[in-house]
Amino acid sequence: RAWPEAIRRGLAADGDAAVEVASLLDDADLTSSRKAAEVLFDLARPETAASLRLALTRDEDDVVKRWAALTLTRLGEGAGRTLELAEDRDLAWRRLAALPQFRSGLVGGLKAHPEWTPILYPPGRVPQAAPSH
Repeated sequence: RAWPEAIRRGLAADGDAAVEVASLLDDADLTSSRKAAEVLFDLARPETAASLRLALTRDEDDVVKRWAALTLTRLGEGAGRTLELAEDRDLAWRRLAALPQFRSGLVGGLKAHPEWTPILYPPGRVPQAAPSH
């Protein structure tokens, strides 16, 4: 498949393409918008957060929403949807949601969402802030 130039650049880890890739989230071609969401996950660039939040709340495609939630959590914005993915029927989504890098984003959301604590941590284990990078 011939991907749009922005996606090809993102696939090559060109972080400067992130904003262009984010503009493809609402592309009419569902395959391109899904790939854009996946590439944004890999790039994890904060300048794409606004586009990702918009996709999470307004996009009609569940796969785009899933990638948006995971990426926002990776960026430290603790999207509650990531908790749902941690219990998803699909093992691939569960594995992605369980990646250690999401703990920091979710820990940041614990103050606003204390109901997340039993999902993130087994009984008796106290959550700790993730080390800063």
